[in-house]
Amino acid sequence: MQPRRFPYRSRGGPRPLLGAVFVAAEKNMVREVRHFTSSLLAFWGVAACDRESALLIVGELGANAAQYGGTELAVRLSLEGVTLRIAVRDCAPLFCARPSGFTARPAGECGRGLTIVDHLADRVETTTSGEGHMVRADLRLTPPAPHGRT
Repeated sequence: MQPRRFPYRSRGGPRPLLGAVFVAAEKNMVREVRHFTSSLLAFWGVAACDRESALLIVGELGANAAQYGGTELAVRLSLEGVTLRIAVRDCAPLFCARPSGFTARPAGECGRGLTIVDHLADRVETTTSGEGHMVRADLRLTPPAPHGRT
């Protein structure tokens, strides 16, 4: 899965850069989604520190979707200016039990994913519809340094 860039312009100036991947909602596919995300963000020129935060968000949301979702996992990335929007969707039915209000256990390794996402992202939104569950996380990226300055 290699990302491809599709540059285009709208009437009001440049549109956001977009990328998406659809995989089976299985735990072993989360690694593939992270790899796709890493390659795409590097291609877009996103700084390494911001890529790491984005990969943590994609990994946590992808793992939740693979564990609790239905048959498909979709990740959509969009970059507009210094805002990276990460949207992860599963195909779980409406009646599917979803994790909510997790409290991280001091010695446990489970239940921390959404807390990590909340700390890393500037905004997190969860929606549920007949098509499944979607979590969107916005991450403000480090603005690029002006040319000639480091």
